[in-house]
Amino acid sequence: MAPVFIFIEDIQKALDSDKKEIMIPRETRISAAAFDLIKGNDIRIRFVGDQKDDALKAPVDPTQETQASPAVGRISDGELEKVVDLVISRIKGAKSQESSETVKKENGPTDDDLVICRCEEITKGEIKEVIKNGIKTPNGIKRITRAGMGLCQGQTCQRLVTQILATGLGINPTEIKPTTGRAPVRPVSFSAFSTG
Repeated sequence: MAPVFIFIEDIQKALDSDKKEIMIPRETRISAAAFDLIKGNDIRIRFVGDQKDDALKAPVDPTQETQASPAVGRISDGELEKVVDLVISRIKGAKSQESSETVKKENGPTDDDLVICRCEEITKGEIKEVIKNGIKTPNGIKRITRAGMGLCQGQTCQRLVTQILATGLGINPTEIKPTTGRAPVRPVSFSAFSTG
């Protein structure tokens, strides 16, 4: 069975409904913030599981393993290592993103920051990236980026998307077939289909 997690929002809901006791499965893991809220409001925890139900007068510290709460707040070394690796990779990603944003700010906005599809807020850089990944038709670009799916249905951006695609493929824009036109879809009541 997958472990159940309790966060501060869950405890706040219990407090809002004036509950002073909550029942949780024995394998439940409690976040540190939720534990502080439980402890600060004297909420009683009742563990339910395979063994007989245990009522606890005081909340259990999730950082300590006791006989009454064998799995609460404890994670294996493997799980802990995965979480640490994930946090480190996110920090590295954030640092590299910050440095690239700093370079962009110093150099000013680039041509790739130009918004091509105003309805869907798709930039030239996003369209060029899709082309680099193998999309070679306006319909493909439309499916991936949603450029041309806004309120104007491509009236303002279709020509620009075609020019970017032609430049990316190294061909003349007249060689590219336009996107497939679709009729607008609107909800219709069943009474409109009745003959009577």
